Amino acid sequence: MKKFEIQYENWHSFKEETGDDLVFFDCMVCVADDPAINFPLSLPYRLIEQQVENSIPDGRAVMQQIKKRINGWGPQESLYVQELAECGINLEEIVKKAVENNVDLEKEALRYKNLGSGSIQLNDLLVKMEDSLAGVKAETDCYYLLCTNIEKVITNEVTNLFPVLLESSSDHILNLQDIIVRHIPDLASDLSDLIMEAENNKEL
Repeated sequence: MKKFEIQYENWHSFKEETGDDLVFFDCMVCVADDPAINFPLSLPYRLIEQQVENSIPDGRAVMQQIKKRINGWGPQESLYVQELAECGINLEEIVKKAVENNVDLEKEALRYKNLGSGSIQLNDLLVKMEDSLAGVKAETDCYYLLCTNIEKVITNEVTNLFPVLLESSSDHILNLQDIIVRHIPDLASDLSDLIMEAENNKEL
């Protein structure tokens, strides 16, 4: 009999809370010899993607194709997860393997058991974290909106001024996108900071 049984529950994204589409996969780990310390566990998306690439034939190629089909600024992890499911990949099986390969369940069980006495302080900390997320989301939304709009304007202006880019090979368009992706983030970040500063001064 196994000491630990991993039960996959679901996945969730923090996009609504933070503005970043960061996905975590939730499990419940059941302890055979002490059910009182069954504990929840969440794995970040990157470990699941890593497991897909390592355990599925052509897994790396599958991930590359998925990312080519999905555009947008910032993480798009929930869209990647949906694409994986549509490709017929068994997420439950992948998540369980990822837990086994990346988590020391003995250590996690002991840590969770020791957390019991500090649960009130932990809940207070979580409440404070939730209060601070609203500001984080506003900044993140502003940043990605700026990136999107700047990309549209620059792409339109460059291709209008230099239509030869559209008339030549598709490689030139891909190179244009690469250039934009490299340079826009710094500009958008500085503008986002400036906008937030102006809004804060307005409230004073």
